[in-house]
Amino acid sequence: MKEKGFDKPVKYIFIGQPNTTKTTLAHKAGLKVFETDGLAEEELRDLSKYPRDADVIIVGGKWISHQLEIVHMLTKEYKDDFQIIQVRFTAPAYQRLKFWIERIDPDKASYNEGGYMVYIATDDRVLQVELDNDDGYRSHADAVPEEEIDGFKFWLRMEGGKEKVFELQYDEIYYELQEDNTQFLIKAKLFGKIVFTIGTDNTDDYYPSYFMNTEDKCLEDVLKEVGLSD
Repeated sequence: MKEKGFDKPVKYIFIGQPNTTKTTLAHKAGLKVFETDGLAEEELRDLSKYPRDADVIIVGGKWISHQLEIVHMLTKEYKDDFQIIQVRFTAPAYQRLKFWIERIDPDKASYNEGGYMVYIATDDRVLQVELDNDDGYRSHADAVPEEEIDGFKFWLRMEGGKEKVFELQYDEIYYELQEDNTQFLIKAKLFGKIVFTIGTDNTDDYYPSYFMNTEDKCLEDVLKEVGLSD
C-alpha cells in the first residue's frame, strides 16, 4: 500500500495485548490483515507463512510472548521492500464476564421459597448473588470466599457444573453494593450498551424486587435456556 510522502509501500505492524480492536479497525479501514494468532508456534519463524501482500500484520494475541522476536524478523525481512511502521496499540482489551445460575431448593435456602444463585466472575472479583423468590429485599450479593477460589473449588464447580455457563464481553463494569448487600446493582456495558445487569429494585414498594437481564434476555428467558424454569 503506497502512502503519500513515502518512497515505498507502507506495511504496518500492530503490536499489543490480545484483543479484537486492532483487527476490527484495520478491516474497517479497508486494509488486508494478517494475524500471527492464526499460526502454530512452530510456524512463527517461517517467513513463508507471512503474506507479503498484507497491509497490516498484527503481532500479539496468543503469541504475545514472542512479539519482539517476530517484529525483529519481519522488519529485517521487509526493510528493503516496504516502509515499516510499528504501532503499539494501547486501546483497552475487552473483558469477559462469566456467570451461571443454579436453583436453590426451599429446604436449602435462607428463606421459605428458595430462589436462584447467580455466580458472576470478572477479572478482579467473584460474586454470588442470591435472588430470593419470597422477598426481593432478602436478595443479596456476597463475595465468594477466597479459600474456595484459591483452592479451585469455585472454578471446578463453574466449568464442571450441570448449569450452563454464560460469557459476555464488556469494556466497563459498575458495582453498587449497600453495606448490608441487600440492595445492589451490577451493570456491564460494551460500547455504551448495557449487556448485563442484575440487582434489586425499590422504586415503588417497601420490599424491592430483583431483576436480571443479559443483552436482550430477561431472567426468565435465561432460566429457560439453562433448564431451570418451572
